[in-house]
Amino acid sequence: MIDRHQIKNAVTFFAMSFLLMISILAICVALATWIFSYKPSTKDDHEAHLVSADIHYPFRPYDKESPHHPPSIYVEPGVNRTVLNIYGVLDKHEQEAILHQLGSAKQLVPDKPIRVIFMEKEVWTQVTESLRTRGDEKVVRTENIE
Repeated sequence: MIDRHQIKNAVTFFAMSFLLMISILAICVALATWIFSYKPSTKDDHEAHLVSADIHYPFRPYDKESPHHPPSIYVEPGVNRTVLNIYGVLDKHEQEAILHQLGSAKQLVPDKPIRVIFMEKEVWTQVTESLRTRGDEKVVRTENIE
């Protein structure tokens, strides 16, 4: 015959097992939500490129053959903010002019801050014949436009 103590232990074991399963499920759902919801959407991408399009500066794509690297811009759309990496704009007055233009462009995305990182130049390291990675790039200035 089963006594009260065995019933109590069985119920406790079942309840604890059930709580553990629910906790693991909740953690998995939260992790999946975080992974899939923090990927920039098409709207985020569009907003980031709208902001960068309002900068009137002669940016050109990186040319590894050129001995003088022209100023260039790399846009990183994000869910919580937009990041603009600007390469080759070293003059403080030119940087201020770009920041002023971005202040006006901020009206296009009023609920998302813009982080502007001015870099000295793009640095690419050849890993293999077909693979290059970014090298150590010197940050000249960082500004946040809220």
